[in-house]
Amino acid sequence: MTELIQETLESTLFELNDLAQLKLFTEEELKMVVEKRREFEYQLRRTIVRKLDFLKYLEFEMNFDLLRRTRKQIRGLKRTRKSTSEFASTKRIGILFEKAIRRWPTDIRLWYQYLSFCEKRRRKKLSSIYARALEINARNTHLWIRAASWEFENNLNIRSARRLMQRAIRTNPNDKLLWVEYFRLEILYLQKVVARRKFLGIEKYEKEKQKEKEKEEKEEKEKEKEEEDQDKANEDDQEKEKEKEKKKEKEKEEKEKEELHRKNLKKYLDYSVPMIIYNNATKSISDDLEFRLKFINILKEYPETTKSLNKIYSSLINDFPKNEKSWEIYCEKEFTLTSKITINNLTEIVNSIEKKYKEALKTVNTCLMWRKYTSFYVKIIQILDPIDNAKSIQIYKKKILNLYNRGLKKVNVISESYILEYLKILISFGQLPKSIQICEKVFKKYNDSNNQKKLKKKFNDSDNDDDDDDDEQEDKQIIEITSSFCHIYFSLFIRNKINLLQKNNELFYKEISEFVSKLIQSLNASNGKEVEEMKYIIWKNYLKFLISEQFDMDMILETFWQCIKSFSTFFDRRKIEMIKIMVIKWCYLSEGSEIARKEILKLINFAGISLNFLQNCVNFEQMQIKDQSTIIFLRKLFEYGIDRFGKNSDVIWNNYIEFENENEEFKRSSQLYWKAMKTLNKNHILKFVEKNGKQINK
Repeated sequence: MTELIQETLESTLFELNDLAQLKLFTEEELKMVVEKRREFEYQLRRTIVRKLDFLKYLEFEMNFDLLRRTRKQIRGLKRTRKSTSEFASTKRIGILFEKAIRRWPTDIRLWYQYLSFCEKRRRKKLSSIYARALEINARNTHLWIRAASWEFENNLNIRSARRLMQRAIRTNPNDKLLWVEYFRLEILYLQKVVARRKFLGIEKYEKEKQKEKEKEEKEEKEKEKEEEDQDKANEDDQEKEKEKEKKKEKEKEEKEKEELHRKNLKKYLDYSVPMIIYNNATKSISDDLEFRLKFINILKEYPETTKSLNKIYSSLINDFPKNEKSWEIYCEKEFTLTSKITINNLTEIVNSIEKKYKEALKTVNTCLMWRKYTSFYVKIIQILDPIDNAKSIQIYKKKILNLYNRGLKKVNVISESYILEYLKILISFGQLPKSIQICEKVFKKYNDSNNQKKLKKKFNDSDNDDDDDDDEQEDKQIIEITSSFCHIYFSLFIRNKINLLQKNNELFYKEISEFVSKLIQSLNASNGKEVEEMKYIIWKNYLKFLISEQFDMDMILETFWQCIKSFSTFFDRRKIEMIKIMVIKWCYLSEGSEIARKEILKLINFAGISLNFLQNCVNFEQMQIKDQSTIIFLRKLFEYGIDRFGKNSDVIWNNYIEFENENEEFKRSSQLYWKAMKTLNKNHILKFVEKNGKQINK
């Protein structure tokens, strides 16, 4: 092994002598380089070779070569072919990369490092290195794309770039990125061809040439007529006639070839090759809409692509007839096809888009489709200037409201998102009473059937919109609403009645209590977790509002107990506890500890309380001024806690003992300790002893 290492080091003598003669490195520096190389060579010839050893060696050689080149530039030395040090380092680095790749051929990072090095220093061998890398890593799409881009951009070879992309697609036919990048490659090359033709003036030359040919053809026809007349008169030989016919045939063949070439060139310039790639891509990957949108985004960047874009837009409708997004893209294609949208061409664009959206609604009658139609008008309003186009903006706003009303009548399944978006638009347009009417009718429609989905009555809107299509309505509808709708419904009602709150507090309370009771009664007719969740949101918002507006204590507590009694047994008790904690906290902060204690005792007697709620009550009570009444009530709470949760909770015992120790009732705390040892389960005794055992012993 030492002999081989010595041979490799001796082979670098010419390079080192050259560096010394050029005075780029001193003898001491070169000795250090030799020693460093010897260490690396020994590491590479171990029984178990690590990849890290190769990488460190490569890093050292690259840094050494960089230092050599920088020193050469500083000294102003010109590159000479005779200098061995000029190419020895690149050769050595290439050999090291080759050795590393033989050991780890599937390491793509190593290949990328080798390729990036060759792009800078060994460009002639890059094509062969790419070929080897692709043979081993044929499934790596990024490697194929990198090889094709190098051939196209740096090597200026479109044929080899095409071959690489075609091979990549044959190997990975379902890879989306390869199809998109192949499409982009052909468009980039086409743009280069177009730019070259413009720069060289080929189009003008071809037009002038065609005009000259037309003139020549006319002149030839005139000459032929004259010659025919002379031939008839003079009766020339048949040989001359045959020669003329041969010339005519040759000229016809040349003309046909030129015309065929011109037609093919015209097809190519009309993006025929990229469209062939698109068609093949959609055949292999047929069920992905987002994949097709990538081709549209590429074509948008380049001029004179309207024909190709129209073909892709029409294919979206043919292949995805029930997809709302495909219809949206198809209907609003005028926005992308027109270069500048002005007031003059806006009406034409709007009319064409409206026709397409009407066709879409006949095929896809869903809430999402209606929402996309209305969002189109919102986009137009954003384009228009609010000062100069105030009348047209009002017209589009009426159209938006009309569409939402028609959607509520015509759609079989009305989603909550559709209703909420309608309400937001009504609020933004300043139509608060109308939004409340919509909420009322939606809520009534939701509660007409026992299963909250199949509805018996027809949805009648308060506004009579003049539209012939509105007469056709479905007998059954499904309305999907959740707690978020209830939240908005409640907030809208409050906003509508806020003026009454400032004038008469009691009258406002009556109206809001009637409103909430109606909602809860209608929800009580049905069962299910969704209904209970909606009830929870209504009660929570109601109580929050009463507390924030500082209503009378009796009103708040009456509402609170109505809330507690309205929930069924299977509803999540943790959410009800949140309401309980909110009200008890308000009692302590606003009404005093006596009322809070009464409400806590009522809750204990009503249905019991949980450990979490008990701990919150203890925390609230401990924040009060310490007197005899607080100590007595805290003991009541702790006694209730150990009676109910004493077997399975060591926390309640720990808190009770800590409380007695703070009050210097050490006898009580020791009694509680031994009582806890008898009461607690085995799983909780160890935790309890760890915290309290040492204190009791002391």
